[in-house]
Amino acid sequence: MEQGQDFQLRRELRNWELGIGNRELGIGNWGLGKWLEVEARNRVWR
Repeated sequence: MEQGQDFQLRRELRNWELGIGNRELGIGNWGLGKWLEVEARNRVWR
């Protein structure tokens, strides 16, 4: 019983870590999009 519980806990932890990773990736992509948008605007103004 304890072994099954440990496996469940580890699987939840892994899913949580994957969720965090995906969220960081999403923030990174959003930041990149923002940076490109600002760069494009700066080029237009020059």
